[in-house]
Amino acid sequence: MELKLLESGGVIEGLELQPRFLLQSSFRYNGKTERKIEYVADFRYRVKGEKIDTVEDVKGFKTDVYKLKRKLFLFKYGDEVDFKEV
Repeated sequence: MELKLLESGGVIEGLELQPRFLLQSSFRYNGKTERKIEYVADFRYRVKGEKIDTVEDVKGFKTDVYKLKRKLFLFKYGDEVDFKEV
């Protein structure tokens, strides 16, 4: 709700819910297709006047899978986004 208010007030723009980020493409190994790996954040938006997007993730607790995907995400996209854990 807070982000929707900020968007309607013109503070942020391009609010996206549950944006997907490709961490690794699918590939074939020994004749078997391995599925792609994606990271799904909670929100992506851009603060007006800023040059990079903000990506937010809200977690009750950090699972081992989340910790691994977070590292892969930051390695691939860390220079392109401002990542916030809430």
